[in-house]
Amino acid sequence: MGGTLSGTSYTVRGGVPAAGADTTPPTITSPTASNITATTASVTWTTNEPATSQVEYGLTTAYGSLTPLDATLVTVHAVTLTGLSASTLYHDRVSSKDAAGNLATSADLAFTTAAPDTTPPSGTITLNGGTAATNTSNVTLTLSATDNSGTVSQMQLSNDNMTYAAPEPYATTKGWTLTRGDGTKTVYVKCSDPSGNWSAP
Repeated sequence: MGGTLSGTSYTVRGGVPAAGADTTPPTITSPTASNITATTASVTWTTNEPATSQVEYGLTTAYGSLTPLDATLVTVHAVTLTGLSASTLYHDRVSSKDAAGNLATSADLAFTTAAPDTTPPSGTITLNGGTAATNTSNVTLTLSATDNSGTVSQMQLSNDNMTYAAPEPYATTKGWTLTRGDGTKTVYVKCSDPSGNWSAP
């Protein structure tokens, strides 16, 4: 920009200095591994400004595995690690990048996955609410099963303990058809948990 002032030429170069660029990375607080199972773990942390989420993990501090980058800018972060091995020590560290591209990485963390689940569900079954007799082959089964994982996932039913129906989602009630003819009837049920442990009939 140029002009004259009191008959003297002058020149002005430049302008208002730009505000200082953001060069400060986010502050990572309280990185923690929780909800640890034999094959999964949830890694959580917070940042003092919105930032991305990513976790490196592996059997040593060289890590070797990296979760997909979650580019959503948040201050409360949660990433689930899957495909882990049971009873294994893992190292991990979290990283977050703010909107200006400043990257922060936590110190090394460590956790051990749970032992493999080898305990099958257990439970009971009754026919028609426990009545002593019925004059129809169509009955209602009432099932009550529990598992140490807290979840019973599937069940299989049979009238002879040899040929079983295909596995289906566990339910506490089920319509069922008994074999024809008079006499005592037995229904067999097997249940499984999310680890694939099937109970005895």
